[in-house]
Amino acid sequence: PCPELSKKLIVNCIVQHVKTSIRKMDASVSVEDDFNAAADCVARIAATGEVPDAELLRLYGLYKQATEGPCVEKKPSFFDIKGRSKHFAWVALGDMSQQEAQSKYVELLSELKPNWNQAKAQSSQGVGPVFSSLEVMF
Repeated sequence: PCPELSKKLIVNCIVQHVKTSIRKMDASVSVEDDFNAAADCVARIAATGEVPDAELLRLYGLYKQATEGPCVEKKPSFFDIKGRSKHFAWVALGDMSQQEAQSKYVELLSELKPNWNQAKAQSSQGVGPVFSSLEVMF
């Protein structure tokens, strides 16, 4: 066999692998940027009543999963209705990856508020994580 052909094949394979890795890294950064912008948007709209409480709980669970991973916290007391609701919204996501949770968070917000990302472009600063705003709702 021709050694030159093998070297070319190996180099092409390596180049393709590097290109694929770079695309994945770019996509990951984009998802994280979109997630952060979406979290800022949810924090702004949570107190307005524009989004139903059930959907805010879904967003809360996805936010916690995206930022902390699967829930390992102790279940709140039976009498802590708000805390239990939040806990179960997070626990329901099981072992979903943080990146998948970020993507689903952005997708859910896009379903609820299709033009949210237009507000993202106009916004210069966020107001904090979504769970701080949920305190107002529950």
